[in-house]
Amino acid sequence: MHPFRVDASAVAPWNKPLGDAAVLRHHWVSAARGQTAPACLWSTWRETQFEAMLDAYRRSGGVAPAEELATQRSTPQGPAIAAVARWIVERQVVCFEWEKQHWLPLFQFCPDTLSPRPEMVGVVQELSGALDPWELALWFVRPNAWLHGRAPVNATHDDLPSILDAARASRFAVNG
Repeated sequence: MHPFRVDASAVAPWNKPLGDAAVLRHHWVSAARGQTAPACLWSTWRETQFEAMLDAYRRSGGVAPAEELATQRSTPQGPAIAAVARWIVERQVVCFEWEKQHWLPLFQFCPDTLSPRPEMVGVVQELSGALDPWELALWFVRPNAWLHGRAPVNATHDDLPSILDAARASRFAVNG
């Protein structure tokens, strides 16, 4: 068991400060006494967030590495990897990096073509100037007040206008 493991169902790690005070105090005191402290609490925090995102996105189809999605998608127009790379670069899709791999939540793709759902592209582009890729991925799994506490990923099939309103409100809150 990882010493900083957080049960995502109990407390969403993106809402919890970086470790609790007792854990941090223990490690700083241990380091002061010459004992080894964790090399990087930030990477542990990111790992916890990544695992929580995997869990949250699993309920809506999961996530896939970009390379895997590209191999599953075949198009007559050209190499599938080029299309996936274009979507990522143009910030048409939610894509975040973890362990030198690009991850794509599958809720945003049409199941039959694996092309981005047009309605999701608008939401992603609304937020892409305000949030970095990691924050954007988290935005979709965090409870949102504009959606009555539901996470946007859980409302994508039945309440798109509200999701777009929530995205606009978030962009305004970040950019002013």
